[in-house]
Amino acid sequence: MVENPGDNQEAEVAEAVQMPYEVSLLYRWVSPDILGAPSILNQGYLDELKGTGVIFGGGELERRYKVEAARRGERVCYMNLDHPTKPHWLWVNEVMFTEFGIRVPFTDFQQHLLRRACVAPSQLHPNAWASIRCFELVTEWLELPQEPEVFMCLFTFYSTKTQGKTKKGYMLVRLTKYRKIFGLFEDSFHDFKGRYFKILPVGEHRPFWLSLEREGRFPSYWTDRAGFDVAPVTYKGLRAEQRDTVDVLTALFAKNNLAPKALLGRPEDARKEVVTKAGNNISLNRLCGLVRPSPSTGAAVPTTPVVGHAGQRTETSAWEFSPLDRSFDAPKFIAENLLGRKAQEVLRDYDPVESFRWVQWALLKSATIIKSVEPRLTMMDEAERRNQRMVGDLKALNLQKVVLEEQLKDATAAKEKLEGDLKSFEKNLEVLRQKKYEEVAAVQSRVKELESEVQKLKDSVASEKARADLAEGKIPTLEKQRDENAEDAKAAVAANEGVLKAQLVVLVPNFDTSQIGFFKEVVDGKVVDIRMDSPPS
Repeated sequence: MVENPGDNQEAEVAEAVQMPYEVSLLYRWVSPDILGAPSILNQGYLDELKGTGVIFGGGELERRYKVEAARRGERVCYMNLDHPTKPHWLWVNEVMFTEFGIRVPFTDFQQHLLRRACVAPSQLHPNAWASIRCFELVTEWLELPQEPEVFMCLFTFYSTKTQGKTKKGYMLVRLTKYRKIFGLFEDSFHDFKGRYFKILPVGEHRPFWLSLEREGRFPSYWTDRAGFDVAPVTYKGLRAEQRDTVDVLTALFAKNNLAPKALLGRPEDARKEVVTKAGNNISLNRLCGLVRPSPSTGAAVPTTPVVGHAGQRTETSAWEFSPLDRSFDAPKFIAENLLGRKAQEVLRDYDPVESFRWVQWALLKSATIIKSVEPRLTMMDEAERRNQRMVGDLKALNLQKVVLEEQLKDATAAKEKLEGDLKSFEKNLEVLRQKKYEEVAAVQSRVKELESEVQKLKDSVASEKARADLAEGKIPTLEKQRDENAEDAKAAVAANEGVLKAQLVVLVPNFDTSQIGFFKEVVDGKVVDIRMDSPPS
């Protein structure tokens, strides 16, 4: 069903290399192997694929969206320059739907994750989508919360770079060290780069990738900032429920990794296996009770390898948290009990010899200052991230500025060329107008001459017509005179004919003179009457 591009693919690659200068500026950060990979999916194949329900799942969504093949020269990283800020279409890879069971619209988890990672759906490598889908399936089967922070604690986003730091390719994910819950993905996809297409809304329907305010929920076009300003998610930075989810997944599958191929290829069997490993317990509360030790029985606490200071690998309990981490509010305790006026008065009543108390007070005060500065540091960190985003936006604006300057330069050159062409055209038009004026004057002069000649011809025709009328009046008289002359001529001929025949009889006795006469002629050896309507021979 998919047509083989054949020689067209080489033409497409050449076209990508020879793209317009302003377009090359927009996508100069993209890896050349992506710019050189045209889509081989045609519209007929995509219509059949949509009809199978693997993209939208059937129903009303089939009528709200349409699929469209990439046009000649378009690449998966191209944006719609008519709608650069409010995306009109969404690039997707075929493998997302045919291999991983992803459907449109994307789930809330998928959309939140794309937004957190600042990456477009088609910019994610299929192996990354496989990890996302496996995480969704496992958490769904065990009825665990699906939160991007949990996924980003277990996985790390990174970008493939083919030419140092200047070129970017597809974004991938890898499992965080010591928290690997999935095994290696056996099927690494390589032939997906030429199998992408667009998803567009039908009519005025608001697509799922836009909010009610028509703002993008996540990047729909490729961006050079993918993964750039993604803040790392640490275990300590998670909420209690999120840490519980990480703990459950790690305790169940860190030693017995789940096979992604089995999860995606045989979901029913995989579901039974996952639930069995969980002891047929479903929901976060029940699973936390399963993996955590019971104080009454004194069962051993499951341990999970974590990273200690200086990158050292240590063994610690995944559920042994300090009171400060769990519920103890240290700043409040210090402010109310140690730094208040009453506490200071108590400390002053002690013997100065007991200086260690003052040292303790100073340390507590230092800790309090550090704790009070912590929100400011957090704000500074957030400000730094905002600054990085602003730098990225500034780079994008500078890039657009360069493109606009090039376009303005080209437009100015085109304007100057048009002005020169206009002046040349006006000059040629004036010459042509003068030439046409002279030609019209010559034609008018010639017309006058012809009119004079026509008048002369009319006068000549009138004179000739008068003469013809005069001659026509003489015709009856002439015809009568002709008839009279003919009769006289016949009489004279008849008289002469009789004289000649008499003479011939004298000269040639017994000669039959009835066969000869003035009005006879010899034709084919015979004497015949002369035909009066034909010229004499």
